[in-house]
Amino acid sequence: MIKISSQFIDELQPKVIAWYADRFSSISQQKPKNVSPITCKICNKLLVDSIEIIKFSKTQMDRYINELNSHYNYNIIINDKTKREVIINFCNDIFNYASFRNEFRPIFIKMANLKSCPYCNSAYVLSAGKLKDDEANDKYSVDLDHFYPKSHYPFFAITLSNIIPVCKFCNQVKSNHNMTEPHLYPYEEEFGQDASFKYSPVTDSNKALPTAFDPYLQNTDSFEIDISINEGSLIKNKIENHNNILNIKDMYKSHKNRVARIAELKQIFSEKLPNELAMTFPDLFSSDLSVLKEVEDTYFKHLTQEREILSKFHKDIIDQINKEYEEL
Repeated sequence: MIKISSQFIDELQPKVIAWYADRFSSISQQKPKNVSPITCKICNKLLVDSIEIIKFSKTQMDRYINELNSHYNYNIIINDKTKREVIINFCNDIFNYASFRNEFRPIFIKMANLKSCPYCNSAYVLSAGKLKDDEANDKYSVDLDHFYPKSHYPFFAITLSNIIPVCKFCNQVKSNHNMTEPHLYPYEEEFGQDASFKYSPVTDSNKALPTAFDPYLQNTDSFEIDISINEGSLIKNKIENHNNILNIKDMYKSHKNRVARIAELKQIFSEKLPNELAMTFPDLFSSDLSVLKEVEDTYFKHLTQEREILSKFHKDIIDQINKEYEEL
């Protein structure tokens, strides 16, 4: 939903490669035993390519998946229970996410420096206490999601571009979805101008649409939250799949009270407070109320700061309310 910087990956990658190179000599002789020829070929290729795989970008991951499918029918192989087990066990030995996680998880989270989940922008991704890899602290810290899940693509387990810091809810909902359909990749894509949150009244379609300042916005049962995707968007399918997999629309139903509060504040800043000030302090506020506009802009700007929780939602709702106000 919101784009995050991948610059920290470029900074972290040399450390991960150095760490892996120290391990590589001890694992480079590993060979799968008693397996089919095609499974053996896949495992051997993964071993040969392992260091490069760690450095892959999203585009390179996509190419590699296509290569495995075209040369080895990988998607068919990985869905065979016996062959799947061999490949996953082999990749666990070669790429060893558990060791990587122990070594780099705290650094990865710290360098990512996020405040909200890039998948939903609805939850904080903050850690409490020390980032130790233990069960107790796991209750509080950020989840590391694999964009291409380890269950289907175990060879991308420690590919840095495949690891996304997310909230626990999104990680659980996305689960092991194998991402065969186009999907928003937060290091490169976001809703941006391609999709917007909108509120609309639950009313007869023949009736006129109420404005932001009608009482209906103060009753959260009288309107609903929608996601509008631009028809001409080049990432329309990705946004639709993202919304469907993560249930974004249902997730945002719980934020209707924020719409009501923003509408209420807009009305206060635009109508109630100016009138009260003009009546109470006529010499000060009879004509120049620009200070109120500054206060309003500052408050709403705070709600829409980049990377803050619900920043995209707040921006879209504020834009809609401002537009309706201008049309009054």
